[in-house]
Amino acid sequence: MKKLLVLILSLLFCLSFVGCNLTDSTKTADGRTSIKIWTVAPLIYNWETVLRNKPNDPQAKFTKWFVESFEKDYPQYQLDLIRSNWGDSLNEDLMRAISGGTLPDVVVGEQYVRTYVINEHFDEIDIGDVEIIESAKAVGQKDGKWYAVPAWTGSLSLCVNKIVLREAGVIDMRTDEVTEEFLTAMEAAGRNRDTIDPFAPATWEDLLAICRFIKNYYNTEDETDDSDCGGILMCNAKEGSSWRALGVLRTAGGEIGVDDHAVIGKDPYKDKNIKAFEMMRELAKTAPARTLQGVIGDDLWNKFLNGYAAYIFDGTDIPSKTYGGAYPAITGEDLVCSELPVFETDGKKSNVMVGTGYYSITKTSKNKEGALAFIKYLLRDDVQIKLMETDMRIPVVKDVLNGEELKKLSNYAVLESYTAPFTDPEYDFDGAIPSWSLASAKPSAIWEAWDTLIDEILVGTGDIAAAVQKAQAEMEKNGV
Repeated sequence: MKKLLVLILSLLFCLSFVGCNLTDSTKTADGRTSIKIWTVAPLIYNWETVLRNKPNDPQAKFTKWFVESFEKDYPQYQLDLIRSNWGDSLNEDLMRAISGGTLPDVVVGEQYVRTYVINEHFDEIDIGDVEIIESAKAVGQKDGKWYAVPAWTGSLSLCVNKIVLREAGVIDMRTDEVTEEFLTAMEAAGRNRDTIDPFAPATWEDLLAICRFIKNYYNTEDETDDSDCGGILMCNAKEGSSWRALGVLRTAGGEIGVDDHAVIGKDPYKDKNIKAFEMMRELAKTAPARTLQGVIGDDLWNKFLNGYAAYIFDGTDIPSKTYGGAYPAITGEDLVCSELPVFETDGKKSNVMVGTGYYSITKTSKNKEGALAFIKYLLRDDVQIKLMETDMRIPVVKDVLNGEELKKLSNYAVLESYTAPFTDPEYDFDGAIPSWSLASAKPSAIWEAWDTLIDEILVGTGDIAAAVQKAQAEMEKNGV
């Protein structure tokens, strides 16, 4: 009887211990509540390790500052930053975590975040009276309420490598003034020699003429049409081609998808898209050899920053890598970032949101108050300014983006072309690429149709209108 009583008491003790352990599973050793967050750069999970090896790493320094500031203001919480994948890999991780019941308190997202908002995997987020840029609302809101809040964003700019312009004879080696040879060639090509600007081409037509001049220089120097250097780098990689292409499409009035329906080959977008694709094909002919197939985004950055092409349209990674000293072949004085050109006829100022980090509170979070505090902290004025100051991320809070404090930053002038799409009322665009969140959609198959199309545009010689209609049919067949 005594042994039985001891056994029962032992069992009760174990159960109470386990119960307590389950209840306090989010508690740290010092009694704080752990907020588990999937995150990406510039808020990096391994900032302590990075700082030991690279004490001046900007992303690690920002993360240290953010974590320490947050935990000082909210001593009851501990931020546990967990490495997150991106793009398709992140999407797969989210699906596995949802089915396995292993979601953290907060998840990050971009391309597919809209799908999870629509399918109600996230809690509503009350950010109070903070005003977020308009172009982010289509992705992060549902019925006027936030479910995925952007912490930072970006856009596309036309980046110019002046070293290549000098070498190709576009500008003088000593003065950086445009050369007479270049102006004469532009006039012969039907361009206005008095207004053409190789640092900030006003139109795609101007840019094309400049790129042809540069490509011709390298072909002549190499005595081949297969030169390793050229005018512009174009992306047809699975990851990234749609973002960059959409920037061009929108300046023609085109789109890939609207309200999650494919419109690439439908009125009123079809003819505008074809016009943009025709320009992209012509620009691609001026690209360095062997850069149009099987080349990922990092390869394109390397080519541009090492002087293989004069132009690329890309996000803030280009100025960030240049000014960060990662590429000794180029300095800040050799780089110009200008706004995307427009088409001469019926063109419009437009762009696309790129590199946006959206944070959401999961339905299964056990620490929703702490998760909300974390997201709202990201929207603080000082955090938004610090994101741009340290890692060239564009703020999403309207008051910060339009405020005077931002203009005091040493890198503000470098990033003006990236902020303009969000501050200049002449710009007209809505968010990023489609996420295909309709219940009928098969995103992977839809993007395969895109991959086939963009490869034909940049590398092929077939009829563009036919390729666009084929892509439209394939996208519709796969649910959009």
